Amino acid sequence: MGGLIRSLGSVLGVLVLLIVFLYILPMVGYLPPLRIVSVEVEGLSALPEEAVKEALSEVESSIITVDDEEILDLLVRNVGKRVKKVYLSREIRWEGSKLKVKVVERIPVAKVPVGKGFFLIDEEGVSFKPTPHDNLKNLITVKTYSLHVLEKNFPKIYKYVIKTVDKIDYLHVKVSRVVLRKGKLTLILPPAEEINEVVASRIASVMASAISYGTVDLRYDRFILVK
Repeated sequence: MGGLIRSLGSVLGVLVLLIVFLYILPMVGYLPPLRIVSVEVEGLSALPEEAVKEALSEVESSIITVDDEEILDLLVRNVGKRVKKVYLSREIRWEGSKLKVKVVERIPVAKVPVGKGFFLIDEEGVSFKPTPHDNLKNLITVKTYSLHVLEKNFPKIYKYVIKTVDKIDYLHVKVSRVVLRKGKLTLILPPAEEINEVVASRIASVMASAISYGTVDLRYDRFILVK
C-alpha cells in the first residue's frame, strides 16, 4: 500500500512540474533579453525594405524560439513569393534583442503577360509580381494559356529550351505545342509536358545548322521544314 502511495505521489509531482513548466515557458519570451525590439534586414535587391520590415514587425516569437521557417512564411504571405530563403542571426541584449534577417530573393529569368501587366518567373517555375527595380526589357517574354501549366513545366522549359538557345525573342506555350521565335526563325516544339533532353538536342542541332529563317517543326523524330 505504501508503495502505491509513493508511486501516486511521484506521478502527481511530475504532473505539477509539467503544469508549472507549461505555465512559465510562454512567459519566458517576455523577459527583456528575449524580446525582439529591433529587426535588421539585408540582402534586398528588388523588394522594398519598408514592406519587409513592416511584415517582420508581426513576429511574435521570442529571440530564442523564432526560426527561419516562421520568418519565411511570414514574408511570403505579406511580401510575396519573391522571397526564396531567409537566414537568421541574433543579438541577445539585456534591454531587448535584435533579430537580423538576410533575405534571398528569387531571380527572374522571364516575364509572363497577364492581363495588362506581367508576372515574373524564376528558373524553378515560381511566379511573382515585379517591382519598379526590375528591368523587364532584359527578360524574354513567355506567353501561356495557363500560368499554372507554365509554372509546373517551367523548370524543364528553362533547362532544355531557354538555356539551349541564346537571345530568344519570345516563347508561346500553347496546349499542343511550344513555339519559339528567334529572329526570322520559328521552332515548333512538343507540348510543355513533353519538353526534355531529346528536344534540347534537336534544338541544338538546328542552332548549329545553316537554318536561320523559316519554320521548323521539332515535334517528331525528324526535322520538318514547314516553310
